[in-house]
Amino acid sequence: QAEVLKADMTDSKLGPAEVWTSRQALQDLYQKMLVTDLEYALDKKVEQDLGTSVCPVSHCYTK
Repeated sequence: QAEVLKADMTDSKLGPAEVWTSRQALQDLYQKMLVTDLEYALDKKVEQDLGTSVCPVSHCYTK
C-alpha cells in the first residue's frame, strides 16, 4: 500500500491536490505502522522513508 501511495506522489498526471492526498495517506499509514508494530517499522526503515517521501526538504522547508 505504501509503495502505491509513493508512486502516486511522483505521477506527473496527478494534480497537486491528488499528490497532497496521497502524501497525507502515506503519512497516516506510516504513523500507524510506527505505533502498532515498531519492530517491523524499524526493520523497513519507515521513519526514514517518512522523512524523505512524505516531507522532503524541498517541499516542507521552503522559504
